Amino acid sequence: MTTKKRNFVIAVVAIPIIFILGFLFMFTNIINPSTIFVSQCNVTNNSISIKGAFTDSANKYRGYKLTYKDNTLYIKIKGSLLSFNGSAGDFNISINNDFGNIQKIYLQGSNSSQRTLIWSKQK
Repeated sequence: MTTKKRNFVIAVVAIPIIFILGFLFMFTNIINPSTIFVSQCNVTNNSISIKGAFTDSANKYRGYKLTYKDNTLYIKIKGSLLSFNGSAGDFNISINNDFGNIQKIYLQGSNSSQRTLIWSKQK
């Protein structure tokens, strides 16, 4: 196969894949914590588990992002209006606790002013 034909085939295959992935990621966003209900949050020396759901039925769970700063863990829950693989608005997050001395855990939205405390270390 000549180089031009091979490049054309690669482009024909790659462009739709890139378009589809871009389309899917375009509809995934950080959910405002005021629309999230946390039913359970357990923290041990080894693990962190969080169960909850979205209060608006339109969003579907798509994952999370973590930030750890000053003994505080910030969790950004990602959601989408599109349903992927039968995902629902419920979530069950399990995280290895490699952070050390966590004092507080917040759900955080797309900016730092959108946050809700979901766990605090009791003294």
